[in-house]
Amino acid sequence: MCNAVYEQEEGQGDGRDSVHAMSVASTGAWTLERNDRRLDFATTPVATVFAESAGFRVTAHRHPAWKIVLPLGGHVEVSYGHTGLTGAADDAGGRSVLAAGSDGARAIAPAGSDGARAIASAGSDGARAIAPAGSDGARAIAPAGSGGVRVSAPAGFGDVRSVGGAGVIVAPQVVHSCSVSSAYVALLLEPWELAPADRPVSVDVAGARRILAALGHAGAGADLVAARAEIVGLAGVGVPLEPRVAYAVDAVVRDGSISAVAAEVGLSAPRLRALVRGSVGIPLARIRLWARLRCAVAVLPGGPAAVVAVSAGFADQAHLVRTARGLLGRTPSELFR
Repeated sequence: MCNAVYEQEEGQGDGRDSVHAMSVASTGAWTLERNDRRLDFATTPVATVFAESAGFRVTAHRHPAWKIVLPLGGHVEVSYGHTGLTGAADDAGGRSVLAAGSDGARAIAPAGSDGARAIASAGSDGARAIAPAGSDGARAIAPAGSGGVRVSAPAGFGDVRSVGGAGVIVAPQVVHSCSVSSAYVALLLEPWELAPADRPVSVDVAGARRILAALGHAGAGADLVAARAEIVGLAGVGVPLEPRVAYAVDAVVRDGSISAVAAEVGLSAPRLRALVRGSVGIPLARIRLWARLRCAVAVLPGGPAAVVAVSAGFADQAHLVRTARGLLGRTPSELFR
């Protein structure tokens, strides 16, 4: 899984999309251009990067990874809370849930009568924050501007926090929604990579610039190793995994059976699950589900969603859609429209 690199562009004059195979790599990456919107994605064992040439807004979700959001010339707002909203994704039954009353998105909408208007566009053309860099189509990432980050929780969530900066780091398992007013880059790291935290923290202008400079550009060929090193320098390194936990995590990410992996490390399946959850703070099944979702997103532009879903290990397309909504805050169709 996760081995095709695609470029998909809007057809000229006939309204059709075209998909061109660019190369084959050990990881998944693609670039998608439609109208004036560009998306870049790349995932490797080191990290995952996603960049978008326009602002976005996602509903409440909870992912088992570190997320670093870096706006390019605009600002990002993350609403979060520790009570009143829960998220889950079931690995076996295919049920992903986001429980917060009848509308999880409204439960943590930004303050003000119109949450969408709270994030006004910064500049007449956010896409210009990403300029071409070379003939290969890769886009250079401009340094973070003076636009800041606003992280806050709505009233009633119990533990309210508000911070500002040029970027934001969201810890794993923190239920949150996110809005960015401009082009941006988001990086995702495994939950054990950084020092534990239970809420978003800000990144200052200098830190954001160092991360973006280390990354070079988004998509295929991005220097995720260098970017991760900068992030670790800012947030602190995580606690090394116990050998059996490290083996189990690596095996299930490669879609191994939890029961089989448990036998390989000399434990029962329940004991292995408890060991991983106690060490990483995230259920082993959820780690596997997150890996499957990354693999599905890595190849979605190149094939029918139903086929991609099954090949990535989901029960069906509906299972993939529910999982994406619960872990990413938007569905595949919302991502690519």
